[in-house]
Amino acid sequence: RMFSLRVPVTFFAFDPSDPKVIYAGASSLWRTTDTGRTWSLIFPTPASVNGMIFPDDHASPEVETGGGRAGPVTALAVDPGNSQIIYIGVGRQEAASLFTTADGGERWTAVQNAAQALSTPIRKIYVDPKSPHDDRTIYVVGRNSVTVRKAGQWQQNSPPPSVTDFRDASGGFRS
Repeated sequence: RMFSLRVPVTFFAFDPSDPKVIYAGASSLWRTTDTGRTWSLIFPTPASVNGMIFPDDHASPEVETGGGRAGPVTALAVDPGNSQIIYIGVGRQEAASLFTTADGGERWTAVQNAAQALSTPIRKIYVDPKSPHDDRTIYVVGRNSVTVRKAGQWQQNSPPPSVTDFRDASGGFRS
């Protein structure tokens, strides 16, 4: 069915443990817990939102918070072992941030040391389901690199010499 979140949706993601939970990424992050009948804003937190602004001649909406404009949500991964843990990529061309929540989106925190490792907007995020639950290995796909956090350390991996921009990326893990 058709629905409107007042902004263009750029991706959908599904909760691996609850088929009724779907996420919609746009200039903000929305979640449904009833297979799409109703949607709730979960990032930025609703209490921080002052309104929507349309800063350009294309009427591209941006969320205005008490801390300024919120960057668009560009990627999402739900922890396969605990769907209350969610990772999101937020940001524009010049900056990228990785945020996480351990309570299903009630409170978000920036992932420690991620800003120094990430240089381009985040396009995809993968969580290794075999990594330790308290220190997940995370793969973050940027414009032209894959950055990995393993054992608390970040490592940015360069693309092959002729690659300047990834068109798309997918990932998977052996059972």
